[in-house]
Amino acid sequence: LIVVTEDMDLPLVTAMLCGVGFLMFLIPIIPGIPIYLLLGIVLGPKAEKIMGGYHWSIAYSTLVGLLLKLAASAFQQGVIGGLCSKFVSVRQAVGINSPAMKSIRIILIEPGFSMSKTALLLGGPDWPTSVICGILKLDL
Repeated sequence: LIVVTEDMDLPLVTAMLCGVGFLMFLIPIIPGIPIYLLLGIVLGPKAEKIMGGYHWSIAYSTLVGLLLKLAASAFQQGVIGGLCSKFVSVRQAVGINSPAMKSIRIILIEPGFSMSKTALLLGGPDWPTSVICGILKLDL
């Protein structure tokens, strides 16, 4: 993929990877790690040539990954969890009545910040956590 994108501009490669990454984030069984690896492996060398250094290319890839993750989480929460929460298939995909999701629901509805809520939002499963936040009508 590095060879294929070698002659393309950085914004075009970034846009293509963001589109693919966004779609990958919407698939419940795909964690974020393959997406971040893809960004680092493909964008890193591309950005290094343009930005003039390894450190800047890593910073660029990290920023793109962060913005992509935030956009996908907002979409999962607002559209899938918020607008589609009435559909049984969405609730079933999240496992809304499973013991794990019941525990997650209890943690998420606590007002304010807590160590358990922070740990869940940072280390919990991406797709179900974002969607259940939308189902519970939590603030973005």
